[in-house]
Amino acid sequence: MIKLVKISKLFRPFEGNTGTGASELFTKQIGSSFYLAVFNYDKQAQVFDVSAQRLGIDLSKVTDVKEILQDNAVVIIGNLQIKLNGTDAVWYEFTLRK
Repeated sequence: MIKLVKISKLFRPFEGNTGTGASELFTKQIGSSFYLAVFNYDKQAQVFDVSAQRLGIDLSKVTDVKEILQDNAVVIIGNLQIKLNGTDAVWYEFTLRK
């Protein structure tokens, strides 16, 4: 977990400055691992529809996807749809084939 906290400082906002508040999606690639952190700052549940193509991930090169905080395996086909309860977060690790 300490390793995860250290690398989390290196995340970059995915959407950049939208002018409407803090970014909800953050990304970072380290070697063959691509990380995606998603935050729902709202009190209401929210669905995030994230395109692998927009993230720059070639799904044919993804060998494994894991939700890190809960240690759950994830299967992705096409877009990644993430449903988060209010004031919740999720953190994914995509393992990529070189």
